[in-house]
Amino acid sequence: MQSEIINDILSVEDDANLIIQQAQKKANNILTEAETRAAKMMKDDLKAERDKNQQAFDILLKEHKKEIEAYQLKLESQIKDEGSLIDTLSTQLANNICKESVY
Repeated sequence: MQSEIINDILSVEDDANLIIQQAQKKANNILTEAETRAAKMMKDDLKAERDKNQQAFDILLKEHKKEIEAYQLKLESQIKDEGSLIDTLSTQLANNICKESVY
């Protein structure tokens, strides 16, 4: 009789250990699945936000394209004017140096 009771206790203990192992495995699977879903949601949200920002940038760029082009032309003109001013000043400086008499 004692051996039967001991066998029953051991059997219950084995069953309890099995239940614990299954519960741990199930918990790990649930956590892994939740992490995977969370990572996908974050990736999708980031992509959506990036797309939204890109669209806003494209709209602003389109709206201000003429202003940007006008500013670029103005800068190019200023660079050209500065280049010709430098040429003029250097020529005048060279002429003035050549005109001075050497003692």
